[in-house]
Order: sequence, then C-alpha cells, then structure tokens
Amino acid sequence: MDKITFLQIFSFIFFFFSIISANIDENIIKPSEKFFNFYGRYDFSDKNQIKFDYPGFAIEFSFIGSGFKILLDDGLNDFNVIIDKKLHKIIKTKKGTQIYIGANNLKKKIHNVLITKKTESFEKPSVFKGIILNTDSKILNPPCRPKYKIEFIGDSITVGYGNESRSIKCKDFKNYTNNYFSYASIASRELNAEASIIAISGKGVVRNYGEKSEKSAKPMPYYFNKTLLTSEKPFWNFKRWKPNIVVICLGTNDFSTEPKPSKELFIKEYRKLISTIRGKYGNIKIFIMGSPTLIEPLNTYLEEISKKERIKLITQPKTPENQLGCDWHPNVYAHQQIASILIKELKKYLNNI
Repeated sequence: MDKITFLQIFSFIFFFFSIISANIDENIIKPSEKFFNFYGRYDFSDKNQIKFDYPGFAIEFSFIGSGFKILLDDGLNDFNVIIDKKLHKIIKTKKGTQIYIGANNLKKKIHNVLITKKTESFEKPSVFKGIILNTDSKILNPPCRPKYKIEFIGDSITVGYGNESRSIKCKDFKNYTNNYFSYASIASRELNAEASIIAISGKGVVRNYGEKSEKSAKPMPYYFNKTLLTSEKPFWNFKRWKPNIVVICLGTNDFSTEPKPSKELFIKEYRKLISTIRGKYGNIKIFIMGSPTLIEPLNTYLEEISKKERIKLITQPKTPENQLGCDWHPNVYAHQQIASILIKELKKYLNNI
C-alpha cells in the first residue's frame, strides 16, 4: 500500500473544509435579502454585511420551523435573542466571525425573531452577516414594522448602563447592561414605535463625564451626524429614516463633576443641538427630559430651554437608592418607572397624528 503523503492529507483536509464552507455560504440568508427589518443606525456600504454600534440596534425576521443560527463578527458585545416577544437567550460573542445558535428545537410553527444589541462598545462596530436556518425551517417575509418612530438621544441612562444589577457596586457593568430593558426600549414597545437610540455613556451636551476642561472636544452633539460612533464616516443619511418624535435626555454628565459648564454655555449648546435636529428633520416634535439621577441645576436650565424653544419638558423624580444599579444608575424597575412617565406624555402627541 502506498504511503499517504503529508501533501495528500493536507489536500484532503482543505477539500473537506472547502465543501463545508461552500455549503454554509449557500445556506446563508444575507442581510441584503428582503427578509429583514433593521432598527437603528447602520452602515450598509457592503450589502452582504451590516455594521452598527449603537446599543439597542435590532435585527428582525420571521421563519417557520425549529431554529436558526446567526453570523456575527464582534467579540465585544452581548445580544438578546427575543423569540415571539419573549427573551429566549443571550449571546455572548467571541472575537472574529462566528456562527451562534439562535434557537433549536422550537415548535415547528411561525416564529418572529428580534435580535438586539444588549451592550455598548467603543472600539469597533459589530457586523451582522446573516442567518442560517435549520433544514426543516423556511424564511418568511419580515413582520410589519411598528406604527411610529422615535429617536432617543442620550447618555448611559438611555443606554441602560448597569440596569440589571441589584447593587451600585459591579465588577463588570457590561454583564448587567441591557438596553432592551432601558426606558427608551420599554417606552417604544409600549407605544408601538420603532426606536433609534443614539446614546453613549459618559457624554454630555457640553462636557463629558470626568474631563478636565469645561467644554469637551467631542460631547454628544458631535455624534448626531454620524452613522457609527466608532467611525468618522459615513455620515448618516437623514432622508433614510425620519422619526415622529425625538426625545433628548442629556445633562447628567455635564454637572456630575467639576469643572461644570456655565449656565449660559450649557443652554447655548443645548439649543444648538435642538436647532441641528430641526435642520435635519424639519418641523419635528421634540421632547426634552430631565435626569432621574441629577435634579439641579439641570431642571432649572431645562425649564428655561423649554420656554425659549417652546417644547415640552418631561421631568423625572430622583431615583431612590434602592432602585439603583451599577455605579448609581437606574435599575430595570426604575427604568420602568421612567418609561411610564414618558409614555404618558408621548401618547398625548401620538394619539393625534
């Protein structure tokens, strides 16, 4: 019997994995196909992959069958897998492109799936490359999109930072952060609205948390024109998606530490942000919301802005200590209370459009 050479073994292995790779590629339902709804800002420069990095970004689809897998290139974030409006599992990603089991052994019926970015990251965008259905499953047209559209502009409170913790002390806040249970996501679901969440922990209107100068180089308004927080380009195309409502919840970081911006500077920059929003969306309904963790001087300044801009200010009571999660941020229960106050005000407007 002839000896099997190293080259022959290598050739066989290469051929074997090439077949597997080809079969996987053939079975991938790619992001460019008509079967997905995407919620939030994303870069679609490459039609076979979606890049995104803001928390709460969501991918939605429907299928009939027992299960599916998800192709993600990440390594920094966790994802919620919501099936038929119930949290099915959480995916903790690994570095590089990986195939993750979304679900297996489901009842062979129609299922609606929502995959949401649970956490936030600052190093690079997440990349969605498609799904692979089980052999007994079939993709369907995506669910109908919600009736309304709301854009949220905020900081760590809007992110949902540390909201699943029962303690203010956390070894790893990422494990306890879940945007799906933030006030923004809770309110959107209750109002039958899709959400675009533009939120970054630590950002202020003028000054970011802990920075030495009174005015930061890149506060939250700097990111409003960007598609991705981790990349300077591409700029966001505001014609792609126009909200019915914009909710701004900023100011906590501006006044959390010294040096705090002056009243004049804060009001000037906040009004400039409002002007930028109107410049992009036209005659849009804007609500500004107070912080549940820092009341003064923020509410006083927001009241002045509210009067000058003729827009509604929604104040929030201070979150009690027994409702705080990581690093003094509202926990899930507190987010539900924040959302209920917000919902009451937004309903008044949405019911009349």
